[in-house]
Amino acid sequence: MELMRNILIFSFLISFNSFAFELVKCNESEMDFILNKLNTSKLIKVNESNAQLTSKDHTMCNLNNPIILDGLAYSLYKNKNNDLHYITVYNGLDGSSKTYGPFSW
Repeated sequence: MELMRNILIFSFLISFNSFAFELVKCNESEMDFILNKLNTSKLIKVNESNAQLTSKDHTMCNLNNPIILDGLAYSLYKNKNNDLHYITVYNGLDGSSKTYGPFSW
């Protein structure tokens, strides 16, 4: 019985680790990239994506403004293998999020 419990706990730890991203703050060029897409109206319905973003293929950085309390946070997912990037917008007020892309650097 204890063996089954340990196997179950171990399998949960493995599954959580496979979806974990290192959370870092975006640097200046990454912030400019996100803001450019936001200001040029690229984060719209026609650019929505259902891409499966994994830590194996992507690195991630976050951009949010603690001064503006609109509840929005932006995450940039940079593909490690090519020049395609995705932006996820998280709405902290209702918990929803949408992913847009792919965008070229």
